[in-house]
Amino acid sequence: MTVEIVFKSTPVNVRMLLCRSVATLPVLFGEAARLQNEPIAAPDMGAFEEQYRTGLFGEMESLAGQAQALARAQLVLGDFREAPRFVSRIRAVITSDVQAFAKNAFVHPPTFGVGDPASIEEGG
Repeated sequence: MTVEIVFKSTPVNVRMLLCRSVATLPVLFGEAARLQNEPIAAPDMGAFEEQYRTGLFGEMESLAGQAQALARAQLVLGDFREAPRFVSRIRAVITSDVQAFAKNAFVHPPTFGVGDPASIEEGG
């Protein structure tokens, strides 16, 4: 897959950042396809869960982190009062849940652009 983005009068550092971002697209789409087609190995799933839980507990050490946890529970679970049960719900996720989510969520990946449309040249 080749992706090309051309900009008029873009600062060099922004252009380099965009090039690096574009270079990661094949990797991202490849990993999405792998999640759709291959179950995650149990040790990898356990390691991810542990890393995620550690991050959540570390986040809860600050007031801002606690507010973020409440907001996440409201957005993801539909009720901020579910925040204390978030970890137990993460533990309940199994590899087939991840694969089913990937098959549903990565069918049509979102594409977007930020900036003035007039500053983007049309590619051919």
